[in-house]
Amino acid sequence: ASAQNWLGFCYYFGRGVAKSRTEAAKWYRKSAEQGNGSAQESLGDCYWEGEGFPKDREKAYPWYLKAAEKGYKKSQYRVGLAHYNKKEYEKAVPWFRKSAEQGYVNAQFKLGGCYYFGYGVPKSLEKAAYWFKKAAEQGDASAQYSLGSCYHLGYGVPKSREKAVYWFKKAAEKGLQEAKDALRALGLGS
Repeated sequence: ASAQNWLGFCYYFGRGVAKSRTEAAKWYRKSAEQGNGSAQESLGDCYWEGEGFPKDREKAYPWYLKAAEKGYKKSQYRVGLAHYNKKEYEKAVPWFRKSAEQGYVNAQFKLGGCYYFGYGVPKSLEKAAYWFKKAAEQGDASAQYSLGSCYHLGYGVPKSREKAVYWFKKAAEKGLQEAKDALRALGLGS
């Protein structure tokens, strides 16, 4: 199974063989069906992105679930996202948390949002700010903006114009329009 997964990787990236997403997906499937977690995640990606197969996020889900149950953080996030998109927040949050605790930035940001809005968890601005900060420190522009907003409004953290500006600037440097607008509203943008 491991060799089949590696062969899928080779085809996916064109390493030593002609690049072919179709061949990659074929080899990922062979490996995934034998229980290889990495291949299960990669096969989920193929369905998610429509590479090697027609794009089909419903077909991606069972492969992501298998990999998520083995601890693969991106798969945990994608399983959470599938539930989140169906407004099944109580099912989404545990998967986001598992992924976020492993440092997966998208899950950290999404978990922060769940706490901010009270989706699937009791609303907690402190926990929202905590998870936004985790993602912001990894360079996620949306999390940087959200954390800046928390500091600006005193949501879950002590109100601090200085820290709000710092995080808004970080997000604005990455091109996030909302952050540029926030800086302008504070009299700091052009």
